Amino acid sequence: MNARITQVAGGGESCTYGYDWCGNGKGLLCYIESPGNVRSHFGYNPQGWITVRRDMIAGSDDWTHYDRSCGASSKRLINCSSEFGLR
Repeated sequence: MNARITQVAGGGESCTYGYDWCGNGKGLLCYIESPGNVRSHFGYNPQGWITVRRDMIAGSDDWTHYDRSCGASSKRLINCSSEFGLR
């Protein structure tokens, strides 16, 4: 059985983590909720590479799409639009 952290709390604040339910996310992190109702969702391609991150902060709804073809050689987060000036 794989134990996963689903919540971390301290100092009156907590972070919540969700797994497995996002697009191609079986076995992967799909959701984080941080103090201040900051929420992030993730989506993956069939190989487990992150393809999208959605951040909802203080009424904003920001989407970042990641593209392995823009030079990534590992599964780390690659944001083509910010790292390579693409839009």
